[in-house]
Amino acid sequence: MRDLNNRNCHDEIRVKIANHLGLTTFAEKFNKFVYLPWKTAEQMSERYEITKDFLRNVTSLYGIKATRYLSQFL
Repeated sequence: MRDLNNRNCHDEIRVKIANHLGLTTFAEKFNKFVYLPWKTAEQMSERYEITKDFLRNVTSLYGIKATRYLSQFL
């Protein structure tokens, strides 16, 4: 994940984390942003809202420590 983070592949990281945690609904939502060459303001806003929901789910399932750890990659 650090390699993806260094290459600014934050959408790929989101998909990878969601799949690893078994949150496939979020993986599917994040996947639609992966191959976009650029994002509109609306797409960035949508990704932000999905990420907030994702982190809320991670917090409720795995706790705040997991959320803090994962946040460094997002």
